[in-house]
Amino acid sequence: MYVIMMYISVYPIALSVRSTNVYEEQSLGVFRDEDSDEEDDFEPTGSRIAIWGRYLTMHARRQLSFDMWWLSLALFLRDNLDNTSIQSWFNIFTIQFELVSAYGSVGLSLGADNQNYSFSGTLRPLSKLVICLVMLRGRHRGLPVAIDRAIMLPLEFNDPREQNSDPRPPADEARATRHSTSGRSRNIPRSYATMLPPSSLSRSVGRDRAHDADAAIRQTDADAALARLSAVKKGYLADPFIGHFVSRAQFQPLRPPLINIGTYVRSHSIDRLTEQWMEISKQEHKQCQIVSLGAGSDTRFWRIATGPYKDQLQLYIELDFPEVTTKKAMSIRKSRDLSAVLGPPETISVGEVLDFCEGTTASILAAQGGTALHSPKYHVLPCDLRRTPSEVLPSLLGDILSSTLPTLLLFECVLVYMSPEASSNLIQWFVDYFQHDSHVSDPRVLGALVYEMFGLQDSFGQVMMNNLRVGLFLLSAGLSDSDLRQSRNVTLPGATPYPNPVSLPRRFTRHNFTFSKALTLRDIRESYISQSELARISTLEMLDEVEELNLVLEHYAITWGVKLDGYSDSSNIPWDQWGMSRKPEPSNEYE
Repeated sequence: MYVIMMYISVYPIALSVRSTNVYEEQSLGVFRDEDSDEEDDFEPTGSRIAIWGRYLTMHARRQLSFDMWWLSLALFLRDNLDNTSIQSWFNIFTIQFELVSAYGSVGLSLGADNQNYSFSGTLRPLSKLVICLVMLRGRHRGLPVAIDRAIMLPLEFNDPREQNSDPRPPADEARATRHSTSGRSRNIPRSYATMLPPSSLSRSVGRDRAHDADAAIRQTDADAALARLSAVKKGYLADPFIGHFVSRAQFQPLRPPLINIGTYVRSHSIDRLTEQWMEISKQEHKQCQIVSLGAGSDTRFWRIATGPYKDQLQLYIELDFPEVTTKKAMSIRKSRDLSAVLGPPETISVGEVLDFCEGTTASILAAQGGTALHSPKYHVLPCDLRRTPSEVLPSLLGDILSSTLPTLLLFECVLVYMSPEASSNLIQWFVDYFQHDSHVSDPRVLGALVYEMFGLQDSFGQVMMNNLRVGLFLLSAGLSDSDLRQSRNVTLPGATPYPNPVSLPRRFTRHNFTFSKALTLRDIRESYISQSELARISTLEMLDEVEELNLVLEHYAITWGVKLDGYSDSSNIPWDQWGMSRKPEPSNEYE
């Protein structure tokens, strides 16, 4: 009994760990290697006693084949190196007891007859060496033979992984490299990296980090989500959905007042413009579409779908990096609150096809290897917006985006990371897509809204750029903790053509938009937010850095514009009224 207990002392823990899977791999399109182990093929069929019997037998067979040969070999060597016939107490059982005690790191010994030292003291030098080897092996028996999928190495955080466009690469390719040498490549979720053996993992981590210049850009999405969560916790904003997109949301620290106020002004402005767009669509007796480019962890769809304008929304599309859409698709599928808005939880399914039937209510498919999600009104699509739009967007949007409904494009801190040529081509593609057709009587309405920084040529703008390079985040990212000084080397090529607020409307007017306007966040805070609302948020936190806040808000702006095509008379079109309206003059109660 002592021998059995010493041997199995650690294995119940090992069994429970081995039978645990912390990733929803199938929902992400993550697949195991071809050479899956015995536990992956285990089928829990039959009675409960039969299932447990087969399960324990399977683990016992695997553990004994992995460990028992060490003890058998040691027993054989000890039996041949020492003469067991010298003393009656020197027998196979006493040797086995000593070996199992050493292997289990227990420390028990039967001792030697009429001696004050352990049984090992009676052994010859070579036998003692065998005991030492058994102790070392037993001490390291808990180490894994491969990196478990539930373990993430420090270098894996915010580190991209690449694979072929095929969602399930061959096992030998996955073990050999993370980079595809042919075909279209795309980034994959970091959880897939933990499936590879340690050798390929260690070789590829540094190589991937050196080649990935987009990790810092993708990280700004997580930072913006943390900033919004902080503003919600402090009472600036009402958003019951943001917590679903932030890991361990209840434990996240609050952000400084400057960041919370900046996040509030940004969200307040975009929400007002979006709601006004839907209100005008309602006046025109039309539903509308919203395409959010670089959406990240934005919760706007859920806030609209549960708000007063839910019936005005025909379609909501989000485009972002595959890594970002994969994470968002997983968060949606894991949350009952988020999935309930898309449809009943029992109708959510995982598939590899992108075919979507509008007649199927509440049908949700996670497609493209888990990087895309489709539902009747909501679509999450993976793409790199910097690529040539004509090569990427037709296959993604051609079957779901209507060219006849009023459509609003949202660009929240995305164009600033792109070259001016790439952002111009992206806007032009949508302009061409909504070009009025002479054979169709309905006019076309295309709106666009951009939030980003500008005017970085002045001294304060240079300070902002330096902060981005060393990892200090601004209002675009939502984080300003000075202790996060990890090098990111973020550049903002899209901000160069816009040195001042007057230059911002040119982004749309060069594409023949009917009108375009721009306001800095400081202008919006001072002139477009009501006195009662300013008084409310002033009671939430004490703000000492008023001058610093104004300097930062002066370098961020909201730009919006509308392109009307096919209207014979544009003098009395309600779309001309779309924009920020000034706050009313203070009444006597504020004087």
